[in-house]
Amino acid sequence: MAAKAADASEDTPTRVWVRGRAFGKAHAAALRGNHTTAHRLLAEGRRIFDRAGSYEQTSDYAVPHWRLNVFTSLLAARLGDETTAVAAQDAAAAELPATLPRFATHLEMHRGLMLARSGDLAAGTAHARAALPPEQHAPDPAPADGGG
Repeated sequence: MAAKAADASEDTPTRVWVRGRAFGKAHAAALRGNHTTAHRLLAEGRRIFDRAGSYEQTSDYAVPHWRLNVFTSLLAARLGDETTAVAAQDAAAAELPATLPRFATHLEMHRGLMLARSGDLAAGTAHARAALPPEQHAPDPAPADGGG
């Protein structure tokens, strides 16, 4: 309903914002195990972005090309497509404006999560920890046997 209302408004920034948030539907489909729907929604989102993308905007609410790549990387990882996920992460990192450092941190945290999910928990944890500013680092957890 929101997408129809945004389209009816003929206001391109509003359409981009609302349609950009529709990528959440693809993630929800993937989480439910409906990979066919997730792929269809991703393709639909790309087509919409190509027509109405907000290339010139760099706010927390815009959906520029780098943010499309962030969505794509997360969804591809959720769908088990590591090659597409890594390529989209690399593209997002290359385009990410320096004025939005929290997104760079967020993207690197997801790289660490992908490493951990692929079976390399130590490398994933190290990568994610390195992405955070030092003041946000959690202390190392105590050993499972209660100490040493």
